[in-house]
Amino acid sequence: DAVTTDQIASGNTYDAATLSGGTTLSPTAPLYESASTVTWAAAISLTFTTSDGNMREILINNASGLNSTISTSSVPRKGYVLRLSFLADATGGNTITFGTGFKSTGTLGTLTANKYYQVTFISNGTNLLEVSRTAAVG
Repeated sequence: DAVTTDQIASGNTYDAATLSGGTTLSPTAPLYESASTVTWAAAISLTFTTSDGNMREILINNASGLNSTISTSSVPRKGYVLRLSFLADATGGNTITFGTGFKSTGTLGTLTANKYYQVTFISNGTNLLEVSRTAAVG
């Protein structure tokens, strides 16, 4: 049932909302995004499960290679928001390419040492489409 402006103004209280996946939202149980850490490598294949979170933190380690291509074989549902957070190591100079499953504005690089970079994608159900990225932060 729809809640009207009159009902909100009346001061009435309402039951907690339950999302289609079974998650219940209430003033004491808000919805938080979750994050997971991804290991830096020459090829990174992202997966999308309930335990992965929609924010991925990637700590760049030049000992594991200077450049990386990030891809996925299974694009998440339409509307899914993916946030990638990169932290360059003390060496920097890295280049990140987005491969299969991604449509981006281009390569992210050459990264500055000890700086953060953020890239955000939204899924259209077929690809993850880049909607924003930051320059060096921090």
